[in-house]
Amino acid sequence: MMDHIEVRSRDDLIRYLDGLVQAISDNQHKVENIRTEDFIEALAAWIADMDGYFANQGAESPREATWQLMAMAITAGLVYE
Repeated sequence: MMDHIEVRSRDDLIRYLDGLVQAISDNQHKVENIRTEDFIEALAAWIADMDGYFANQGAESPREATWQLMAMAITAGLVYE
């Protein structure tokens, strides 16, 4: 799901999150971090380690937060260990 995230505005993020909720409800998106504490911990860990994620994708790590980066971080927080 991370490879297909295209979020350029606040409205895009809202639509993306609505779709993510639906995908989770329909068991189309895996969730490892069900508890709020686990999700927030994973979210923080992914943000701390995101330079490695972007390097593995052959991309530069963003210098500024964007709506797309927010969507990516939230998505990663659901599964990052």
